[in-house]
Amino acid sequence: MYRNKVLIIAVGALIVLAIIAAAVLLFLSHKKKQEEALVKYEAMTAASLPTIEFEFAGHEVNLLRGYTDEQDINYVRRSIYVLQDTFDIPVRVNLYGNEISSLSYKVIDNENESLIQESSADDISINNDVLSCTFRIDNLIEDGRDYIVDITLVDANERTVHYYTRIIKDAQTSIAAQIDLALKFNDCLYNANDDEAEAFIMSALATNYWYNDNTDFSDITLYSSMSGITWGTMKMSKYTQPEIEILDVDGEIGHVMMNYIATRKEAGKAEYYFVSEYYRLRVTESYEYVLDYERTVDQLFDPTGEDAIGTKSAKLGVISDKDVNMMCNRAQNLSCFVANNTLWAMETDTKTLKKIFTFSLGISDDRGNYDQHDIRIIKVSDEGDIQFVVFGYMNAGLHEGKVGIGLYIYHADTQEVEEEVFIPAVLPYEILKTAVGDLFYLNSQNNLYVMMGRYLYKIVPDSDVAEMVTDCLIDGTYIIHAEDRIIAWQNEGKVNDATGITVLDMEEERSYQVSADSGCAVKVLGFLNAELVYGQGKMGETYLDPNETELLLMSDMYVINDKLQVQTVVSAGDGFFTGAVDEYNRVTLSKVAKRNSVKEEETTPAEISEDEETDEEIDLTSEYVPSDDYTLFANEIDAYPAMEHYSEFEEVKRTVYFVVFADSTTSAGELKLNQQAKVMFTDERTVDIMNIFEDSGRYYVYAKGRVIHLDESAADAIILAYDQRGLVLSSDGRLFYKRGLIPDSVELSQVSLDLAYRKIEQDKLINVTGISLTEAMYFTGAKIPIVWELDDVSYLFFGYDSGDNITMFDVDTKEKQVLTWEYLNGIFEKTGHSYVVDMEEEE
Repeated sequence: MYRNKVLIIAVGALIVLAIIAAAVLLFLSHKKKQEEALVKYEAMTAASLPTIEFEFAGHEVNLLRGYTDEQDINYVRRSIYVLQDTFDIPVRVNLYGNEISSLSYKVIDNENESLIQESSADDISINNDVLSCTFRIDNLIEDGRDYIVDITLVDANERTVHYYTRIIKDAQTSIAAQIDLALKFNDCLYNANDDEAEAFIMSALATNYWYNDNTDFSDITLYSSMSGITWGTMKMSKYTQPEIEILDVDGEIGHVMMNYIATRKEAGKAEYYFVSEYYRLRVTESYEYVLDYERTVDQLFDPTGEDAIGTKSAKLGVISDKDVNMMCNRAQNLSCFVANNTLWAMETDTKTLKKIFTFSLGISDDRGNYDQHDIRIIKVSDEGDIQFVVFGYMNAGLHEGKVGIGLYIYHADTQEVEEEVFIPAVLPYEILKTAVGDLFYLNSQNNLYVMMGRYLYKIVPDSDVAEMVTDCLIDGTYIIHAEDRIIAWQNEGKVNDATGITVLDMEEERSYQVSADSGCAVKVLGFLNAELVYGQGKMGETYLDPNETELLLMSDMYVINDKLQVQTVVSAGDGFFTGAVDEYNRVTLSKVAKRNSVKEEETTPAEISEDEETDEEIDLTSEYVPSDDYTLFANEIDAYPAMEHYSEFEEVKRTVYFVVFADSTTSAGELKLNQQAKVMFTDERTVDIMNIFEDSGRYYVYAKGRVIHLDESAADAIILAYDQRGLVLSSDGRLFYKRGLIPDSVELSQVSLDLAYRKIEQDKLINVTGISLTEAMYFTGAKIPIVWELDDVSYLFFGYDSGDNITMFDVDTKEKQVLTWEYLNGIFEKTGHSYVVDMEEEE
């Protein structure tokens, strides 16, 4: 009886538990459906926006892609249209089936963002899905100055799209002849067996000195061999005609970019190559020269090629970017890599190659193949899920025409890509990619941490505003754990005089502080497992390394855990730690020692005769010399597996590149290919991050149609821009410096001089110490106050004349001096190029 009663109670309890479990499951299922109903997804669609191009001297130039958000005009730099004999601009709109309800344009002075003109297109006609019209520019623009044109297109569905370009009135430039020269040069590259073509190439090149033997066809320059320039024995032909882009005009000099697809036959199968060529040209009545030439090449990765997939590798072929983005999971059965802005995943267990994400629909999809975006792999799980980021211009899908950052996750169980969050921006890809940091971390609470410039943001699901965690991520002041979950930064963004460090575990969302001893400074060095490695030295004790970088002299190194318990202390002994290289569970610290603390023979280089060379010389002017490095190790058994890539030399293609999978896979005959995964977008998870570049103090070096460098030093940015014949933009997009033909003579007005005095007293100056006198004269030529400082005396460059005489004023006494260029330059070489420049706008 008792047993029966117990049995009844047990059965009853099980029934109750079953009912509760069913209720919970029903509730969770209902809740999930409610959540799914709140977030509306949209699958990837093909590119739909029209494109715009212009007719110039019988050519179609400056193909523009549309933006569905208004962009910051200060960053419009890519292309320029030249007005010469007329103020009319012939325009072509490639409709791609769209119906247009209106087409208008604004002309804007980009120096003060004032509106010069606002008009609608004239002479509109449509033929074969192409709309032709004319933009008539008012005769209000000044010769030699560039302006922004903001073109606004509204389609029949009331979708507004913006297109941006620059224009300049310059009747003297020979850019039309320069384009013809570039096209003829390009044609000759594909007629290598033609003696006349080779003779033309040799006559057009500004140099006959070839230094590069060209073992790699992906990177060809003006100094490449004739074989390298003309594709060797590859037997290439043009698959598409070049898209011509006028990048800039500068007196007799023109800068032109051409992009196209080339092809060749390999074992009866066509191969395709994306080709980009940069030209700097000069054409006069007596001669024509190609002053600079650069060609980059990226082969289209085709997994169906005969040797595309090996037993443990994929052959990418000829590629220009050798830093291949790739990652595998810990189980080493899923290897991911990016080729041609397409994310691939090799699943070695099932011998399946999966196409995870791409905007492209094929080789002929000119809008889908637009290359102004990047893909970065973030995490690959053992279950086969892949987290990745797409940033830049969105070629297709729900966000088509926007610039921004999208975080996506590929779900292996459903074989679908889901958008986690989208962060829009109003900056061109070239600028945005310099801001995208080294960190994207999505924790188990689905909170996203993203680094943008010097900022770290936290984005919480269902919120439309990002929370700023810190604005202290200055180069040299922070470090990120190899698995991304932990970041440490020096407080207040100070490089060599930080008194504290913040360590944040983004997975557990908790942080702790490390404080320096009194009178000391601390510096982040690395991680061992989850423990922080940092150094400490006396405040103000630094030295300049051979690269003239100021480094903190650290007497001690510490390893500390999240409970602030010191695990290890290492003293630098009679030397100092100066920095570290952080690898997975390995930190190698560099050391220096005082010169008098080491043997003399270790610090004095051997005598070298004139016909001998040395790879390394010790700087005898330095108080410190390199000492033995110190390396710390932690458990490396759990180290995250890394994929590799390597190159091989082939007789025809020369250097070709491969990615190596984490595990052996299959031959091409057994390979299974998956079509592109379904991509689901949503507007419900769009988050705005404002003021990415506010007060960042960084300078962008722009040359050859792209941003080539980001620097916190204005002087270093100027020096590089001068060398690359480019320009420098400040962090707000304003023109800071441009190499070009400065006026033969210039003299600042008294108004500008008085303004300079007033502003100097306000101490609103930018340090450009280190630039040459030639580089400094740009500012005087542009009538921007620049001051040379010598022995606590400030001299304002007031002007110069065609006889190489420079006029200066003593800022304090206002005494005038006229000195020759040669004499001043000699003084600068001895005393140092110490300049400050005032970029404040006149009121």
